[in-house]
Amino acid sequence: MGEATDAALKCFAAWYEYFRNYDPLSRSVSKVGEFISSNTERFQELGRGVEPVNDKVGYRKKGLFLILPEVFREQVCAGLVADETAKSLETAGFLTTSGSNRLMYSNRVTGNPTPQRFYAVKDSILAA
Repeated sequence: MGEATDAALKCFAAWYEYFRNYDPLSRSVSKVGEFISSNTERFQELGRGVEPVNDKVGYRKKGLFLILPEVFREQVCAGLVADETAKSLETAGFLTTSGSNRLMYSNRVTGNPTPQRFYAVKDSILAA
């Protein structure tokens, strides 16, 4: 390889390192995706006759991971600002909300007559 190719490869490697670790949007998508991927068994499927889950972090419903707000703030976003992370997910198209200017999604959970609020992350984040 020539000097120009080596220089281009070094520039690309530096950009890619920045992109994965420092770009707020990429970092948010990566961190949330990794959390969901490594904790899928801790999401309880919504529906009748579903067994409870130990150490539950939320629910799974038709293409969505409904993450409990305290889990999102304390575990998923550990070291990050939760609202900024949610806004990044929304910008990237991975967050479902209950309307404009909202970062959470309301949903009824089996056994609870009033809707609860969740951070609703699309399961397509696992392929990102």
